[in-house]
Formats: sequence, structure tokens, C-alpha cells
Amino acid sequence: MQTELQDKALESVPFPGGHDSRRVRPYITADNKTHYDALTRGELLLPCCGACVGVGAPVGACCTRCGALDRTWQRCSGRGVVHSWVRYHRAYLPEFESLVPYAVIAAKLDEGPILFGRWLSVREPRIDGLVRGVVERWADGFCGLAFREHTP
Repeated sequence: MQTELQDKALESVPFPGGHDSRRVRPYITADNKTHYDALTRGELLLPCCGACVGVGAPVGACCTRCGALDRTWQRCSGRGVVHSWVRYHRAYLPEFESLVPYAVIAAKLDEGPILFGRWLSVREPRIDGLVRGVVERWADGFCGLAFREHTP
């Protein structure tokens, strides 16, 4: 079943509001460019350590578990559970003003890492609730990861 899930592209939705992402997108480096390029194709690629075989977040050149530099990129399903979440009742940046109130979750993916993303479902997130990753496309072409409720 895991292979079946990995063969499907992530759902893609436009970011509401029509803003560009320049002020809010992460800094794209050689160490995370593969991840963000994959999101534009509807794929979730995460670094897999060649030493400890852990899958991690795309945050740097080395494994966040063991520090090894050897890694490959693994296609992940985007499925997991809500690990934690927060609801924003104020926009700290104008790009998010029209979304208030909105939630951001920390999702523990089936493959292991915890990733953050905007919550797109109408119902409130619940700890350990099933989620699936969604590609959120900004007006300027940037793609980020968001999540919504998943019902098997």
C-alpha cells in the first residue's frame, strides 16, 4: 500500500489572496532546493540518511539525527498524524490577513520526520488525527507544503 501511495502526486491548491511569497518563503539553498523543486511537480521528496537511514526535514546539509553528510532523496507519501497545532487570531504579515483565524500544524509523517504546514480543513485539527500533505501554490509560483484532514 505504501508504494501505491507514493505513486500518486500530492493534491495542489492555490494559496488564497493572490500575494507573492517573497517575504514568507524559506531561503532556498543547494541543500533544500531538491525538496522545493519536487513540490512544484506535486511530489514530496525528503532527505534520507545513508548512514542511519533516517528520513528528515530538508533543513541542512547533514542528517539531523546522526550528522552524516551522505544522503539521498526519498519520495514520501505526505501522510501522517497531527503532532501539534496552533491557531493564529492575528496576522503578523499581510499575506495572511485574509486567512485569520487560521491554523498551522506540526505533522509527524509516516516516514518519520515532523513537518509544519498550514491547516486547510474546515474542522479543527486534533492531536493524532490523520493528515495528508497538499501542495499550496502561491501566485508567484512558489510551492509550499500544507495539510488537510485525511479519511482513509
